[in-house]
Amino acid sequence: MKSNIPESFSFDISRSTVPLYRQIYEQLKTAILSQQLAPGTKLPASRELATRLQVSRNTVTNAYEKLWSEGFVEGQIGAGTYVAHIDFTTLQTTNFNEKNDQRPLLSQRGEKIFACAKKDYIAKPETFTPGIPDIKAFRKDVWARILSRQARYHIEDLFAYDSPAGYAPLRTVVCQYLRAYRGVKCDTEQVVIISGAQQGLDLIARFLIDPHENVAMENPGYLGARNAFFAAQAQIIPVDVDAAGLKIDDLQRQRDVRLLYLTPSHQYPLGMTLSLERRIQILQWARQQNAWIIEDDYDSEYRYAGQPIAAMQGIDNSDRVLYLGTFSKVLFPGLRIGYMVVPKALVPVFSLAKSICDHNCSTLLQAALASFIEAGHFNSHLRRTRILYKEKQQYFLQVFAHKLSKYCTIEPSATGMHLVAFYNGDDREITKEAVRHNLVLRPLSSYYLQNPRSGFVLGYAGYTLPQIYEGICTLEKIFTRKN
Repeated sequence: MKSNIPESFSFDISRSTVPLYRQIYEQLKTAILSQQLAPGTKLPASRELATRLQVSRNTVTNAYEKLWSEGFVEGQIGAGTYVAHIDFTTLQTTNFNEKNDQRPLLSQRGEKIFACAKKDYIAKPETFTPGIPDIKAFRKDVWARILSRQARYHIEDLFAYDSPAGYAPLRTVVCQYLRAYRGVKCDTEQVVIISGAQQGLDLIARFLIDPHENVAMENPGYLGARNAFFAAQAQIIPVDVDAAGLKIDDLQRQRDVRLLYLTPSHQYPLGMTLSLERRIQILQWARQQNAWIIEDDYDSEYRYAGQPIAAMQGIDNSDRVLYLGTFSKVLFPGLRIGYMVVPKALVPVFSLAKSICDHNCSTLLQAALASFIEAGHFNSHLRRTRILYKEKQQYFLQVFAHKLSKYCTIEPSATGMHLVAFYNGDDREITKEAVRHNLVLRPLSSYYLQNPRSGFVLGYAGYTLPQIYEGICTLEKIFTRKN
């Protein structure tokens, strides 16, 4: 037997930003799912409910039509609107305001990744977050003008799908830049545009590594790389570093290594440069082992003393090196454009890999970046920021020496956008305390898989001198309380 909606049922309608019809729809839908309105219950006529709620009839009609289109109500014109005869008792409604402690059902692989992978994402970077450029130093007016021009005059080309390997003019200028400034040996076809170096690591891990194969990487090493290899179910082998970079003797003792991950220009996080002798030895090792090498050219653009050392890929005669770089850490993080240079034999593989992942990066942004580089703005930005970051590093070291030298040791770095401070105590305890003061200290110990050292990875490039000073003063207070 059909019954009318009970008089006790009430609506809570507010003049908020949520459209009125949406409020009516949501409240009726919730009542139906919770069985507050049973199947067969007749809803008020649209005119009647509109008068009751003091809204227009069209508002109620729109709410009813949405409920009808989704199958929650049924009826015909002139016959009334009724709650559909569907058994909703099998559905369990959730109060989203209540904390739900039940873990999502992940695969075994997903559970392992969730449990062990290190979180390396910060939505709103706080002072000392590593890898953040000075966005204020970026010529946003120039970028906006180029972006607008590309959208205005090339709209038909740029609003369509493009090659998964990337926008051809950008691949060309990236190839030219890498050959001229990094000594990379490549043709345009070898350049694959990606949404940052992390995507490159993920693609390489998925397409070149089988589960349980051995992957060697520096110890300490980049967490993003470690997470990508762990997600691919690789067996990660840590290889210690010294003042000249990766210890080649330790590497040569390893067997059946499928892939080696390196940051030779600026070892992450400690900052040393891999010596030429060891580069040659590592390339010889890769040839003998039939292993791949990932050269992550992290922070190579920022060298403050002497001439930049050319990329390792440029002296590779066996096509064993996959070269990674990014524009996001140089220009602005939201750009999300990086690049890979892959051996010619792997070009079809990684073009396909990119298409499976997300097809292609924004063609409009790629076109704007190509124009930005071609017009000389990229090199101008690098020249300006090299001077700026060198000054910031010097200031950071001066204040740090004055305030924190009795707690930590720190040395200048000839490259990069961060510094490492060594500490004899528990770096994780200090890190937790710093978070409460809106400071992001990366505990150095977390970058190690064996023989950890205690300390902090401190970014300085993206912060003003007052922010640096205030942050170090806050750290001084934290250390004083803890020691």
